Amino acid sequence: MTSDQLRAFLAIVERKNLTRAARALRMSQPGLTRQLQSLERELGARLLVRTPRGVKPTEAGERFSTYARRALDDLHAGRAALDALRDEPRGSVAVGAIFTVGAALMPQAVKQIRARYPEVRLTLLHGEADALERELASGALDLAVLTLPMKHLDLVAQRLWQEDLVVAAPKGHPLGRLKRPVELGELAGVPLLSTRAGAAKRAVEVACEARGERPDFVVETDSSEALARLVEQGVGVAVVPAVMAGPERRLDAIPIAPPGLKRQIALAHRGEAYLTAAARAVRDVLASALKR
Repeated sequence: MTSDQLRAFLAIVERKNLTRAARALRMSQPGLTRQLQSLERELGARLLVRTPRGVKPTEAGERFSTYARRALDDLHAGRAALDALRDEPRGSVAVGAIFTVGAALMPQAVKQIRARYPEVRLTLLHGEADALERELASGALDLAVLTLPMKHLDLVAQRLWQEDLVVAAPKGHPLGRLKRPVELGELAGVPLLSTRAGAAKRAVEVACEARGERPDFVVETDSSEALARLVEQGVGVAVVPAVMAGPERRLDAIPIAPPGLKRQIALAHRGEAYLTAAARAVRDVLASALKR
């Protein structure tokens, strides 16, 4: 029995889908299936079964999942204990970041990490906060930069900063010429751009519906960088974090009228016991580099 087999099994249990589990582990679906089949042969029990709603554990799988998770946690803690004996942090660290932070702020932080800890190998993943939190809780990520609040109360979060969201409009747009903060409800009737999910989109929907109107979202994307570039090209208007509407952008950042919209950014992990020396070193650099 190998740790790869246990990770494959738990990834499927947590995501209830072979394709998503394979993607999370960055391996092919046939390879994932082989790991699972090998584990089931060794245990002499069927652990998972397909249903119309996805893949679910059998009774044997339910019982075994607790021990599989405990085994991986113990293995991780043991590796961390050995890493602590080394003078220089080394090894692999998986870091996740929400799209906006990943695009705007992570490159400089990664440069600092590489300069201070050349023996550390980073894997960087960008995603939505909910997905990153799930990956962190499952152990697929060592660290994650995401928005608060979190659903998994057993995770440890270090608050980094709070920032305003703004209305990003193309240069010369009528909203920018108002020369005042904009009510979210005023975005009704304006072509809107958004990411596929998030509190900002829902806030715009609620504000417009309160005026008896529906917002016109003409483009949705999963990339914050693409969102900003679409605004620069005049395709529409978007509500974005202030960090994505800096002076280097060819767009107008318009404040949102009180009470406005804010978000809190935090650096999260599963606890000191789960962090290797390399992960702790990376965490400390990120906490310093990203603090606002």
